Amino acid sequence: MDMKLNNRGYVLVEIILASVIAFGIAYYMLDLTIKLKNKNDDLIVETLVMTDKAIIQNKLVEYISIDGNDFTCDNFKINGNALSYIDLNNNEHIIDIVNKYTTIDVTSFNCSKDNNRVSLFLPLKVDQIDKTFDLQLNYLISSRQIGSAFSLGDYVVMTPTGNDFTVNSVNGNDVIDPKALNLWRVIKMNADGSIELVSEYTSNKKVCFEGQDNYMDFIKLLNDYANNYINLNYTTGSRHFGYDETEASPIINSMVIPVDWGCSTGQSCSIPPREMNGGGDLGYVADFVLVGNVLGTTNAKTSNGLNASYWMASRYYNYMHTDYYSFGGRYANTNNSFSLTQLLFYDSGTIVNIKGCNYIRPIITLKPGVKYMINNDGQKVLIS
Repeated sequence: MDMKLNNRGYVLVEIILASVIAFGIAYYMLDLTIKLKNKNDDLIVETLVMTDKAIIQNKLVEYISIDGNDFTCDNFKINGNALSYIDLNNNEHIIDIVNKYTTIDVTSFNCSKDNNRVSLFLPLKVDQIDKTFDLQLNYLISSRQIGSAFSLGDYVVMTPTGNDFTVNSVNGNDVIDPKALNLWRVIKMNADGSIELVSEYTSNKKVCFEGQDNYMDFIKLLNDYANNYINLNYTTGSRHFGYDETEASPIINSMVIPVDWGCSTGQSCSIPPREMNGGGDLGYVADFVLVGNVLGTTNAKTSNGLNASYWMASRYYNYMHTDYYSFGGRYANTNNSFSLTQLLFYDSGTIVNIKGCNYIRPIITLKPGVKYMINNDGQKVLIS
């Protein structure tokens, strides 16, 4: 028997057919969208990795340049996703790969040095796109002048190895990192071959003193702070700017107020101030004149670029009249001159404490015969 579709049957077939086609188109579009999204994600990841690769390569060249011919592959270390290099001054430089898609293939990392050429292979694996980006470096170290002769005014690069130290600062206790001061200037060549250097910059935080106890310990405290700026590989000692051991005592052991001195520190009178009892000193003159003559200025900036007034390790006593006089510390101001900061004063039977704050500026002494390598800025970088 013949079967024929009526109009209703044709409509039903058309609906089913249209539904199948619509579902097919939807599936195709969804699949295309997923593929496009994955493709875009892969492109983003690849861009991040290529950026990391360029940054890492620039940093590696920088680290190799720091040590020049004394560069050694042994000072490269890989810890997880971080690559570190320790230079000749024992400074650690770290490249931390924070891109979550990238890992360092430690097993394939290779570094070698042949004469003055460094070859380095660092594979960066990216599991998401199943791809490895090979960083290959073939770097020729430029020849550097190595010597041991210094001249007055030379710029010297030396990083202190002292620990962070705590000081009384403007808003309470604060911490100073001595490693922030690593650029120095030659100011004196001694007969024994040792060399004295003053920091090009001051600390970036102020140090405060207040009252009689701080006045009595003033020079010792400044010298203690300066001692954090040594590096035993190169230095034999340190002092704070302005200290002269022939003129001043680091600590005043006996100081009684009121006093009967009739004039200020350095002046002449029938009863002059006694340094050993807190009457002040003129020890600052030697360093102030020395640095001014050699560098052409006593002005300095902080390590972060601010004009700085800095302490000199020298006390003063300032006489006004029998019932009014003051005690304090000297400092180098920003006008190639020096000024006085009161720490306490005596007024008709009353002692008033005053807080005085300035930056610090250390001086170090280099061992005879230390060697250096000249960097691209013409500075002498100390080497072992």
